[in-house]
Amino acid sequence: MSSRVIVEKYNYKGDFVFSWDGEKIYFDDEKIIIKKDWFIHDVSVGLFTFQRGDLLTEVFFFNKWYNAYMVERDGKLKGWYINLSKPAVFEDNKIIYTDLILDLVVDSEGNFEVLDEDEYEKIKAEIPDFVQYNIDYTLKFLVNILNDKNIDFLYELIE
Repeated sequence: MSSRVIVEKYNYKGDFVFSWDGEKIYFDDEKIIIKKDWFIHDVSVGLFTFQRGDLLTEVFFFNKWYNAYMVERDGKLKGWYINLSKPAVFEDNKIIYTDLILDLVVDSEGNFEVLDEDEYEKIKAEIPDFVQYNIDYTLKFLVNILNDKNIDFLYELIE
């Protein structure tokens, strides 16, 4: 089942941003899951730092307005990074997703922060109403779950 796939990230305007590859470990009608080592420089996201050599388990949904990365180091959970995004598309061995600015970072204890709210407010008028609705709905949904420290919800995403 495992094979290499490419992930292509686009910004909310539809411009290509970045791509990487990973090992496909699960695929069905609702999602695709890949594993990938963090390979670029260290990036602090507030509650933890992505470091070269971290293992990411990335889940992309075809029917949800977010994707999520479980971040581990030496077999221990560092946290989760959740991108609000349009539902992913999988075609020609590529995962294609559109990032919608807002992110959530969750540490291993279930503490979380919403990132990039100021940036989102600046560009919100450029985003179609139905996309704004889905962003707002998804953010509220995730924050409600995380307010209850329901980190089990996140593990269920990769099962």
